[in-house]
Amino acid sequence: MKASIAIRTEKLKRIYYIKAELKRSILKSLILNNNTKNVNRLYANISLRSLPKRTAIAKQHKVCLLTGRQRGAYNKFNLSRHTLKKLGLENRLQNIKTQS
Repeated sequence: MKASIAIRTEKLKRIYYIKAELKRSILKSLILNNNTKNVNRLYANISLRSLPKRTAIAKQHKVCLLTGRQRGAYNKFNLSRHTLKKLGLENRLQNIKTQS
């Protein structure tokens, strides 16, 4: 139950990021462009800061698909180190050799 909630929240965070990604990139380009007026750059800076924190890329984590664990998740398999070792010992993963 807890794992499915963690996975669902991470999926929602990714959806929020995708929705706000275009707006965030446009506002950043306005702020960094020296040819725009200072007033427009100020409004762009204010509106960039007013975006919700959940839309930031830094708020996303790698999550194990089976357990929902956020720490120790490997990119290649999307599994945590505990699950990876358990499945490796059971020979469910190809080309994975684990010790003990």
